[in-house]
Amino acid sequence: MNIKKIIEYLFNELSKISRNRAEITRLPFSDENEQAIVFIKNYMKNLGKKVYVDDFGNVASHSKHPGEKFVFVSHYDSVPCGGKYDGIAGIVFGLALLNEIKDTKLFDRIEVIAFNNEESSRFGKASLGSKYFLNKLDNYNFKSLLENESMIDELIKKYNFSKYSEIKKPDFKTGSHFFEVHIDQTFELFENDVMIGIVDKIAGHIRMVIKTKGKVDHSGLIDIEKRKNSLLTAAETILYCRKMSEKYSSEGIVSTVTRVNNSPNVTNMIPGYTEIFIDIRGIELSRMNEVKSEIIRKIKDNDYKYKTNSEIEIISRNLPAEMNRKMIKKFVKIFSRNNLSAKVLNSVAWHDIAEITDFFDSNLLFIQNPSGRSHCPEEDMNFEAFVSLLKVFANNLGDLIDN
Repeated sequence: MNIKKIIEYLFNELSKISRNRAEITRLPFSDENEQAIVFIKNYMKNLGKKVYVDDFGNVASHSKHPGEKFVFVSHYDSVPCGGKYDGIAGIVFGLALLNEIKDTKLFDRIEVIAFNNEESSRFGKASLGSKYFLNKLDNYNFKSLLENESMIDELIKKYNFSKYSEIKKPDFKTGSHFFEVHIDQTFELFENDVMIGIVDKIAGHIRMVIKTKGKVDHSGLIDIEKRKNSLLTAAETILYCRKMSEKYSSEGIVSTVTRVNNSPNVTNMIPGYTEIFIDIRGIELSRMNEVKSEIIRKIKDNDYKYKTNSEIEIISRNLPAEMNRKMIKKFVKIFSRNNLSAKVLNSVAWHDIAEITDFFDSNLLFIQNPSGRSHCPEEDMNFEAFVSLLKVFANNLGDLIDN
């Protein structure tokens, strides 16, 4: 089977593992999630790798090579009603590369890790799987925001993903290098007619929940001064986050209200409690903190204006991450030599590879996405760019591994 057929097969088989076929839904700790683990494990095993699976559903290939490894990572869980390429593109890339080099001496130096729970949809926190794998989670007993209110501990016991493991957790020697391949989640590569993005920095994020208390009342209350509408405070904050994005997006910083819970949420009643989630993303931490402070000041002004009381909680914080500059320069040379168009850029989206930078040299590559969209069924990927990148890696692994 040629390389294109292998790639098509992997994408097709993994896209079938979904709650529905038109929209990919493969939430962490779900039956579909478990089916993906089994497929990925079996594919690794059929190639000749030993396979490790942990309680979080992270799946890692392993060979007994004693030296540094070249490790390809990505995630296989999805957002609700997502697309077929987000996360999975990186898994397919690693598995197809292993297949392409399985008869070479480099096979034992290349590994693939498929992380679970990268998306924050279910538990409100990103990269829980990779954090768990890297021993970065002191506490992980979070409540599910989707499906039901199960705690992660309960779901771990229910699914018992580690039953699929056949070896103990592999260690990676200092000097190993980690890579992630992902679709571009913007129009940047497509609009510039560039196939590959070489990421320099990954934006960090600050996530806040704002719990605003007002006073429930009848929507016909004529005396406006007596109203304490929690939704008004939240609404002005939502608009202000948009204004902050307009002001700072040229500096690589955006703020977005991503979730709204409103109570009592009844047609003829003034809301007395509104909860919103704010996601601030940026390349520079100091500027992110400035935006956060401006939003908090606005919330306090809104409380005064509408006679409400808001509780502000920082629920997660991830620092911006820098990719390995030496490898970036090597990519530029190798891609140019192989007539593969590429440009260096930053990523506003968070990725598992950012978690790994605390321990190992790491790099992130983007594949052109003609739709410019992600986390939706319309997301796309330039198939020829994907195949070309895979061939460049397969043909230049010796140069890339030799630092």
